[in-house]
Amino acid sequence: MLSSGRIKRIIFGDFILSYEIRGTGRPFVFLHDLGMDRRQSLSMLEGLEGSQLITIDLPGHGESICATRMERESPYSHELMADAIHAVLQAEGIAECVLGGIGMGTATALKMTHRYPERVAGLLFFNPSGLSKRMCHKSRLIAKLAKLVREGGILHAENELRRDPAFGRLASTDPEGSRFYLKLLRRSQALEHRVLSEMAEDCSLYSKRMLRRLEVRTKIVGFAEDSVNPSVFGRWLHRFMSFSSLELLDRPQPRRKALEIASEFLGSLRAVKSKAAKVRQEKKVSAESRRIHIDAR
Repeated sequence: MLSSGRIKRIIFGDFILSYEIRGTGRPFVFLHDLGMDRRQSLSMLEGLEGSQLITIDLPGHGESICATRMERESPYSHELMADAIHAVLQAEGIAECVLGGIGMGTATALKMTHRYPERVAGLLFFNPSGLSKRMCHKSRLIAKLAKLVREGGILHAENELRRDPAFGRLASTDPEGSRFYLKLLRRSQALEHRVLSEMAEDCSLYSKRMLRRLEVRTKIVGFAEDSVNPSVFGRWLHRFMSFSSLELLDRPQPRRKALEIASEFLGSLRAVKSKAAKVRQEKKVSAESRRIHIDAR
């Protein structure tokens, strides 16, 4: 069982946003995959040291529920999710953070970086996805699940999914991948089928030009044998993000490996920040010495 941190809630538009803060240090916001919630983030990074870990139930997920009884008119989108993250940073008085995500959480992190570049000091991605409907059978399958939920509810969607030949092939070749979709249906947000269908459709920001403009240090981790979030997305991102590094692992790794990678990357960012601060201080001292020397003459 996961230990608890400080759970907080704020009002964000139509939503009551729920998020959790653990530890102290430089803020590190880590985003869950589509259809999941902050428990997924915590299961990967519980025990992280040297950083203040912030995990958020994005709008329509987990405990971040719509505060009104009216049907939302505006669609769910990565832009909405990015603005929710920004609202949390504002509420906590955080000027800058390291941002990370898994699966479609990486797409939201990219949108956040595009909209609020001054807020993001680094990016850490595990299994990027949601970057292109053309490349992503995951988006198509989630949209199909949302349609089935809308037509007949959760049980109907699960029964139809199990009868689907494509899902049967997935279950035989990648049992862990097939379990992702079953877990998705058992999360509370599956009842809000609009979250799944509209987010699966939102692949609007991932132009090569936009990616090349992101001047932020980025670590991308892909799993070669992951059928849910194929490594092709990680390779594609790395190709166009100038300040990125790519690590491809043979198979999905246990929590300890994710924690190790996150700790190493966050430590490297701290070292870079410390070195930059030292250089600025040296320049300041040098300028002050020159001023004193000139005044003495």
